[in-house]
Amino acid sequence: MPKPTCSVLECESPIKGRGLCNKHLIRVRRHGNTDAYFPNKILACTIPECGQPHHARGWCVKHWNRWKSTGDPLAVRPSVNPVMVGADNPKWGGDAIGYAGAHLRMWRDDPASGHRCAHCLGPAENWAYDHADPDERQSERGPFSVKREHYIALCYSCHTKFDKARPCSR
Repeated sequence: MPKPTCSVLECESPIKGRGLCNKHLIRVRRHGNTDAYFPNKILACTIPECGQPHHARGWCVKHWNRWKSTGDPLAVRPSVNPVMVGADNPKWGGDAIGYAGAHLRMWRDDPASGHRCAHCLGPAENWAYDHADPDERQSERGPFSVKREHYIALCYSCHTKFDKARPCSR
């Protein structure tokens, strides 16, 4: 003998109770009829101009975390460790830096990607040392300068050609 099926038209699921399958029984209990179906909606954060997906209490994760830590979803706590750049940083080395430090300063302070290649006028990718500094420094990785004016913006291809054209001084 076949098991009885749900009394809702076109539903072939077995009966759970009151002549309905589990899915339709839950809908009747929650919404009062078998047709009600309210899938979880992905809502946006209710903070104006945020637009991030809803996480809890009508806010996105960022605003919810702010509310949890300060009691206000708009409060921004000051950073405990502010970024200290240059001489304000207790680890500042001044001019007592190496090859990597000099290149890191150039990359951080003025990315080459915002410039044109000095040789082919294409988009630049790297800073290249021009080998014109009278106070040139030597390292295992090659010569370098701590002065910004001795670097030129070059694309990868021109930088490679420029470095290969120079005699190796290591």
